[in-house]
Amino acid sequence: MSEYSKKTCYDCGIRKPQPEMRRVTETKINHSHGYSHKTKKTTTSRAYSNSRKVFVCQPCAQKRTDSSNSNLGFLILVVCVVAFLLWI
Repeated sequence: MSEYSKKTCYDCGIRKPQPEMRRVTETKINHSHGYSHKTKKTTTSRAYSNSRKVFVCQPCAQKRTDSSNSNLGFLILVVCVVAFLLWI
């Protein structure tokens, strides 16, 4: 009988066989600042993002989708309220 490799959940740290995990893309946004060596002043600022594939367990994956759906609902509510206030 073959064994599956074990993966670690990115959110909670639990280890489970790979078929019981979900693979998601984790995006992290970083900022980079440059400065001139002669004047020691900041000259540039740049934002860049890193994306990588990570594994999460089923409960953590469900929490991620629930929170993203609630954030979307909140955004729609805010847009509707602002549109209503501008209409008045």
